[in-house]
Amino acid sequence: MNVLSLYKPFRDLVATLGREDALRTVWAYSNYLQLDEFSFPSDVEVGGPFLAAPEPRIFVGEWELELIAKEVIINGVPSSPTANNLRSWSVLARVLNDLKALENVIYAEGSSRDALLELNRIAHRQFIWQANPLNASALMRYFRIFDVPQIDEMCRTQIGMSVRKVYLCGMSFMGHFLTSPTLLLPYQSQIAELSEGDLANFLAFCSRSIDSLKQILISEQIYDDRFVYAFNSLRTFPLVGMDWFGKPAIVCPILTHLFWRITGGLYYLLCKNSRFGDAFGHSFQNYVGEVVSRALTRHTASLLSEKKYGSKAYVRDSVDWIVIDEDFALFLECKAKRVSWDAKMALGDLSPLKEDMSQLAAAVVQTYKAIVDYESNQYPHFPYDEAREVLPVVVTLENWFMFGPRSREMLKEAISSQMQQASLPATLLLQRPYSVVSIAEMEIGLQYANVVGLRNFWRGKLDDSEMSEWAWFSYQQHKFGEAIDVQFLFEAEYDNLFPDSDSLPD
Repeated sequence: MNVLSLYKPFRDLVATLGREDALRTVWAYSNYLQLDEFSFPSDVEVGGPFLAAPEPRIFVGEWELELIAKEVIINGVPSSPTANNLRSWSVLARVLNDLKALENVIYAEGSSRDALLELNRIAHRQFIWQANPLNASALMRYFRIFDVPQIDEMCRTQIGMSVRKVYLCGMSFMGHFLTSPTLLLPYQSQIAELSEGDLANFLAFCSRSIDSLKQILISEQIYDDRFVYAFNSLRTFPLVGMDWFGKPAIVCPILTHLFWRITGGLYYLLCKNSRFGDAFGHSFQNYVGEVVSRALTRHTASLLSEKKYGSKAYVRDSVDWIVIDEDFALFLECKAKRVSWDAKMALGDLSPLKEDMSQLAAAVVQTYKAIVDYESNQYPHFPYDEAREVLPVVVTLENWFMFGPRSREMLKEAISSQMQQASLPATLLLQRPYSVVSIAEMEIGLQYANVVGLRNFWRGKLDDSEMSEWAWFSYQQHKFGEAIDVQFLFEAEYDNLFPDSDSLPD
């Protein structure tokens, strides 16, 4: 399959687009899809079908806008009266139709591929926009995990500023880009504690000139079945330094990219430090415990932290957290490991995906080992009770999006193999079914459990033949969506950190 030749007609179409108008259009549509309250600028024409659709992403998805922005930076021309204007709905519709046609041809040409594994790639490309949108909850989640002394020191060394200042800068810039895609230079923040040096350090972290970024994006192009799944460095450098109709400016084509850069993107910058993994994992574990304590306030509920146990010759750590509600308990093992990009786009070479699934399986098996030790009455802080039901749960920082049956089967195979190696009975998988839940899902799910009870909430999914395969977010909304008004667990801390900033959606 010659994807390069298939791509050239689409490239040639993008090469007729005015760059400034195109990036302004991408900004407007992505903000509309990501923000609850956003009005299109009067100079951006919006198609009636898009506005009328119950799900507008069937016409324009953020993942398509992301690819269009990348192609415009690589191939677009300065806006002029002779350039095609993406602010026109007919022009945008043509670009989108050509992009969808290109994707369909690439998919059809590779029809021998594993269609079930394709679901895994689609999930990671598309669902992240709805599962991790621009919101205050995720912002505070990452801030509280990063804002510990060890990681703060690494951040100062790597970026030249504290974690707190990274987030203050991020909110300062995001506040501006909520209403405009451009920031004319020079810029002075309205946040008093941010110096010019802080702003310069932040821009070094989040921005590149358009010429520099263009070369980076060109180097990332992959002309095979991974074309639309290839990493896009607009996520790394969401702020683009460029000429904007004759004036120097910073442009933010997709605001969510900036949000991702100061949350998950900070992880990828700091994780190269050999000391980062332990500090980050420990901080994430503490954050999970704090979420449980704030969300599950039932008078019958309690939480036990990790303890040392065993003989002097063989000291072990218990499971990270034990959540107890009457005669039901969850053993929580916290997993801060992120899904690798190679695993997200795996189809031909499955080794990256298998490696990631093997690591996730190891966390599941480790939790089963903890339950076996508990049932052998080896936990001094949690005596065995035959009447108590205990289930294993792996809490992940990132949603692993295991929607396709093939990716789920790969995880099951890895767990089965590792269970056998650990001499654990396979019957545990039936007697104590495991769950893999993201912390974002836990933050909401435990608030439902606080109303209906932990057992009812957890077993409601596991015991339902259909919903057991659903994502936790979908299950929660479907079964308990009307039960309570979900609260932002760290609202006071958010208001204290950003008292003068425009509020983000919870």
